[in-house]
Amino acid sequence: MLKKVRSKVPAWLMCVALVQLALTGWFIKSLGTVDKDSIEDLSQPEVKIIVHGIETPQSYGKDDSPTFVTTLEEYIKFPLERGILENKESLEWLKPYPENAKVVFSIVIAAYNQADFLQETLNSILAQSYAQWEVIIVDDGSTDTTWEVAQRFLMEHSDKRVRIMRKENGGLSDSRNFGMRYARGNWLCMLDSDDLLGKDYLLKTSELAALGADIVVGCMENFDAVSSTWCFPEGWSVVGVSHWNKFHASVLMSSHLVKSIGGYDQSLLWGLEDWNFWLSVSRHRPRVMHIPEITFYYRHHKGTSMRKEMFRVALEESKAMVRTNHPDLYEPHQLALDHHTIGHMTAQSLERLDKKLAAFPSLVRPHFWKGLYLKAQQKYKEALEEFLKAVQLLDKSELPEEVIDWQPHYQLALTHELLGEYVEALKAIDTAFLRGYSDEILACKYRLQKHLEAEGFQSQMLQVTSLPSYWDSLHINRNAEVDKIKKGTLAGKLNDYAEMQSSQKAIHETYLAAKTMLKLAPKTKCAERVRMRSANAVKNGHFEEDAASTWFSFESGYTIKSIPPRTGTVSLSGKSLFLENADASKSSGAVQLVRLHQKEASPVLIMGWSKAINMSGSKDSGYSLYIDITFIDGTHEWSFALPFDPKRPDWQLQYAMLERPKPIHELQVYCMLRGHEGTAVFDDVVVAPMLDVACRCGDEEVYRPSKDGECEACPGGSMCVFGFPLHDSADNV
Repeated sequence: MLKKVRSKVPAWLMCVALVQLALTGWFIKSLGTVDKDSIEDLSQPEVKIIVHGIETPQSYGKDDSPTFVTTLEEYIKFPLERGILENKESLEWLKPYPENAKVVFSIVIAAYNQADFLQETLNSILAQSYAQWEVIIVDDGSTDTTWEVAQRFLMEHSDKRVRIMRKENGGLSDSRNFGMRYARGNWLCMLDSDDLLGKDYLLKTSELAALGADIVVGCMENFDAVSSTWCFPEGWSVVGVSHWNKFHASVLMSSHLVKSIGGYDQSLLWGLEDWNFWLSVSRHRPRVMHIPEITFYYRHHKGTSMRKEMFRVALEESKAMVRTNHPDLYEPHQLALDHHTIGHMTAQSLERLDKKLAAFPSLVRPHFWKGLYLKAQQKYKEALEEFLKAVQLLDKSELPEEVIDWQPHYQLALTHELLGEYVEALKAIDTAFLRGYSDEILACKYRLQKHLEAEGFQSQMLQVTSLPSYWDSLHINRNAEVDKIKKGTLAGKLNDYAEMQSSQKAIHETYLAAKTMLKLAPKTKCAERVRMRSANAVKNGHFEEDAASTWFSFESGYTIKSIPPRTGTVSLSGKSLFLENADASKSSGAVQLVRLHQKEASPVLIMGWSKAINMSGSKDSGYSLYIDITFIDGTHEWSFALPFDPKRPDWQLQYAMLERPKPIHELQVYCMLRGHEGTAVFDDVVVAPMLDVACRCGDEEVYRPSKDGECEACPGGSMCVFGFPLHDSADNV
């Protein structure tokens, strides 16, 4: 039958009919009909639930639906480890931007337990004088009502381009990366969920974008717990940003920068992701322009925060971790110093690192940093496993800074060398040599080459045949000449500068102490004070009595043991306080409440002796005489510390004059060992009002309680006034 019909209809007529049918269909579709029900439906936000992957809008005709807009999904190189639980969007999200919208802003808000502040942040977006923006809210697994606030905003502002998503908790960087995967704008803003945008920030940035800007920054106003205005006076430079962060996260930037660097690194333990991001950006020589007015409002919260905690316990290791992310921006000598700093990380950082490894097992850096820690603990087999994981992941990485990274291969070689595995070590150092050069890499390669020559093994790589004249023939590159060369590097000069700053601080403290002594002189009424038995307000500060009635346990507690007494100790029995941690995740200590009941502000001498035995880590408040202060008005000052050096094998003395503008009611005094593995011995802990000390000691004497009395001859190199030395800051026996 079909053949019969075809035989009666000419082919050309069939073609005409088909074309006419297609044109008619297109015409009907272009007219479109919308009934009342469908109009009402448009007012409701379209809601989608997505568990895996990212939904891409369909491509529609310009006449009735949005055209396809490319997202940043393919440019985000960091892994998707934490899954999306819910993902919703307004119908307006799918509509096209006007053809004259040359600049479109994607504002990504990462929120974790910010229900109290999120609406105010969103209001600052609604108030913008520039209309071409979209907002992406990422709830990072909040346990408060943040998600409800986001949903309410979506429902109430269905006429805006809004997408909200709720995901498993993964941290700030992870949330920003998730949000950017949906971003379609050619400009980006990473807005924290408690900060605010100035109403003209987007508008004025769109004008500067037309002039070729890649980054636009304005003045920032700090508010809430802090009130100040900041206009980034140092400006922008690659050298400047290599030293410290220059901008807050919400500085507006062209999306091509994110396309170039791959997103935010989820590895970092304490934050500093903004500094890390701008360091990556610096490789691309962005053009930075400034708006000379307040464009951004940064909220400071009262109380503690992760940033404040980082500055207190882990600033240097956090900075070191950021620098190791950028091996092409820092000198190898600086990175070697950073490897040492990371290897001696605090217990708090180690705990965060283990959580990071569990959450993001495919990231290179956490494995590398854990390897550095284990190597510093002389756990070479375990360190080797972590370095091997880092190397395997590094070989698969697409991040520009990781493709050229020599550090994991170099540390892998050193660890193989320590284990006597010279063939494997040489292979690792050859790979490091392909990615980066330094005197340390060359020296390691030469050492391994010499080890294996006798066994007839030769590297396939270039042989070290020309030795630098500055090497020592016995110790290869470890000698005074090499040290001099390293001191001449930028890293060496910065290290010298840090040491000079420390010396200047000590000089300044001596000056302040001298001023205090001059003010103290008229107040000394020694006839009344010398009748007191002792100036020391600490009970059993020498530990010769029963400690349980005077010192209370902190965390794992303490023990009292006999030890050969140091010269000059007041202890007749040779007993001292012992704190012992089996590993760096443990804490132990002894605590005593010392009541001073000052009626007016007056300086107090804080002093104590300690000795470290087989202790890990570097000098910090984790191994210290640690004090919390309560003032007479009920306010507090936390974390005053006199740190001891865990690498010093002998007895060491630390002391300071505690002078505050308000009268002190009481001091909570801790003998502290936290974040260090090993044993700390404490003895002769002193808290003494300086007015009492001044009446105990004569000219050129220093207050050092011992079995022979309370004062000793002033140590050499010091000038002692009222029992206090004004030159040295610490003394050792």
